[in-house]
Amino acid sequence: MEVEKMLIIGSVLLFLSIGSSKLSSKLGIPTLLFFLMIGALLNKYWDTFPGFSRVTSPHENMMIARNLGIITLVLVLFSGGLETDFQHIRPILWSGILLSTLGAFITALVVGLFLQWVTADNFGLRLSEGVLVGAIVASTDAAAVFSILRARNIQLKANLGELLELESGSNDVMVFFLMTFLLDLLNHSEASGIMKEVGALKVVPMFLQEMVIGGLGGFCMGYAMMYIINTINLSYPALYPALTLSLLFLTYGGVNKLHGSGFLAVYISGMILGSHDLIHKKSLIRFYKGIGWLMQIIMFVALGFVVVFKELIGVADLGIKLALVVMLVARPLSVFISLAFSKLQTKHKAFVSWVGLRGAVPIVFGMYLYRDNLPERKDLLFHLIYFVVILSVLIQGTTLYPLAKWLKLENRVVTARKQKQEKQRSDIIRREFRHLEVPPDSPANAKAIVQLGLPESVYIAVIHRGKKQYLGPRGDTKVQAGDRLIVMFDTKKDLKELKACFGVR
Repeated sequence: MEVEKMLIIGSVLLFLSIGSSKLSSKLGIPTLLFFLMIGALLNKYWDTFPGFSRVTSPHENMMIARNLGIITLVLVLFSGGLETDFQHIRPILWSGILLSTLGAFITALVVGLFLQWVTADNFGLRLSEGVLVGAIVASTDAAAVFSILRARNIQLKANLGELLELESGSNDVMVFFLMTFLLDLLNHSEASGIMKEVGALKVVPMFLQEMVIGGLGGFCMGYAMMYIINTINLSYPALYPALTLSLLFLTYGGVNKLHGSGFLAVYISGMILGSHDLIHKKSLIRFYKGIGWLMQIIMFVALGFVVVFKELIGVADLGIKLALVVMLVARPLSVFISLAFSKLQTKHKAFVSWVGLRGAVPIVFGMYLYRDNLPERKDLLFHLIYFVVILSVLIQGTTLYPLAKWLKLENRVVTARKQKQEKQRSDIIRREFRHLEVPPDSPANAKAIVQLGLPESVYIAVIHRGKKQYLGPRGDTKVQAGDRLIVMFDTKKDLKELKACFGVR
């Protein structure tokens, strides 16, 4: 296909996808579903356009969509982490971990038992195949959760927003682990003593390895990224997003090569950056929001290309039953068991049960069924997963906001995180100002402003250096001994902390 044709098709698709987001917000339908529909319709009618023919096979479409999905998930998880302050998720940390591990396991088991029972007279799915489907649809999609909660600007009480984002950002570890284990199990299903050959005793150590290496890798790379960004002092500020992009993919690829969870690593590294002072932080957040949305559009349109309508219609009856079991039985059961000892009220748990949105991630993971041509009924299993995702986004996504209002969970008071973001965007007004001179033995000497740990309410207005040099300070501006500062602050406590930072007595 000619380059010009490719550009025209790509631009039209992008325009239609972005335009559909306006329509979806008016109708209350999640934008991501429109992207899927555009891709699916284009896939069905592609050959009917004059001069257009398919340049890739269905298998190649599957591989392209899967790789796009992985890249997009990395960007979305990092962006979600970058907008998360650890102080806000600390109260619900253990609840989120239980929900993303034990909750995923319970969902997989319930779905597996249901599919084995309901398909006994027709498809005859084995328990291992049913649990495999359950494990994949247990993944709540970070992209879907982040986009719906933030696009509607929903502020939830009891840290529910943070809990949902933490779960969707971390449960991919458990889901990916269960999926790969079950694929190995199916690969050895003809042999006697299945569990012995697969090595069931290795399951827990393998999972712990994924979690530990992913967590440590994300922690180390997060602080390494913060140090590099704050000290490299690039001449062109526009290069900072490119710098973080390179470090981000290095984190994912490196941790995966060490047999850890790359998804968990990028989420944690983003959260570390989001919880500390960072040069050009607002610009980086805007960049990753934009690139995240662009990749989501491309990915969801690409995912539309992998569906076969004939297969999708063929599993409609079973797909509807499965989707209802996931939404009304498996998900609530997993939530109420995982959060049994939490302080959340029943209505909070009910809301979390309903907001277990499935999105692109289960479809991307479903493509792994084709990697080794296993299992035998991979087309049936894949389209069941696809069907569950569509119904989940359509039903749960459209009712999320009304349910929050009905349960009176919407927090109309601006949260602390929202206040912090608004403070960053608004003009800074302080009650008092003071002239300070940086002493020769100052601990701030030769350090960038972002490294000083200044109180949030303190603002350095001007740096007077030498006789005639006046600097408008940025985060990467380095303070020098002898600098005379005009600083603005709110309270005496701020002034005291400010003097301690600069070593002023």
